Amino acid sequence: MCASPAAKARGQGSRWSWPARLTEPVLFGTLDWMLVYVDANLYDHIEKGGRMPPEHRVPVEHCAAFRDARLSGHLSAYLSLTDVEELLGDWDRPERRPAAVRGLRHARDLDRLNGLRA
Repeated sequence: MCASPAAKARGQGSRWSWPARLTEPVLFGTLDWMLVYVDANLYDHIEKGGRMPPEHRVPVEHCAAFRDARLSGHLSAYLSLTDVEELLGDWDRPERRPAAVRGLRHARDLDRLNGLRA
């Protein structure tokens, strides 16, 4: 049976039994750099702004903090070809092209389009 140390201390086990650990133990220290994947939905939520439900809005200060972390070298983000395809998904509809361009601009502003990966 796998259970957390806290659960074991309380005398509680897990109903799941696994033959191996699913995670490595936490290492102590600091995280100097992080590589993140940003999904196309983020760009869509930024682009729609106030038209999104409040729980899905991306505050400007969060975008600024993301950019600052990336520019300082503490965070690297990459944009996949799948994201680009999603951002350009409505390109054949002329009325949707401005939104596609805005989405690509958000991707450029957040990720700088560095390290585009397939």
